[in-house]
Amino acid sequence: MAASAGAVFAHLVAVAEWPTWQRGVDRIDVIEEIAVGSRFVVVAAPHTFDGIVGELEWPSRFGWAAVSDGLSFYQSWLLLDEPGGGTRTVFHEAARGPSALLTTPDRSDVTRGWVDTLPLDDDSADVITPGRHHKAGEC
Repeated sequence: MAASAGAVFAHLVAVAEWPTWQRGVDRIDVIEEIAVGSRFVVVAAPHTFDGIVGELEWPSRFGWAAVSDGLSFYQSWLLLDEPGGGTRTVFHEAARGPSALLTTPDRSDVTRGWVDTLPLDDDSADVITPGRHHKAGEC
């Protein structure tokens, strides 16, 4: 990603803004300031998730858990500054429940969308271009 780890991290932890750039997220209700243990609600039809922050280390780690009927998951982000500028982003997601078992041909595309639609920085309406700094298991 062309943006710095700090810029990417700032977008990730601006949870209330997710519906503006993340397709599939209809609404966010932030219950308290984002910190380890803080809670928020994510509406992504047909699910309403109770979210909780599990990891928060500026500007390199963000992780959150979500629980709903039929689906729970954990997303973790590791952001690493590249020596020549930009950020290597390592994204993992683990899911459980009947909805997690549903296979769709584009499931990896849906998950990958979290990375590919992340805005570059606060001054840009552009999104990150897919295909930069990718290795197996990394985005």
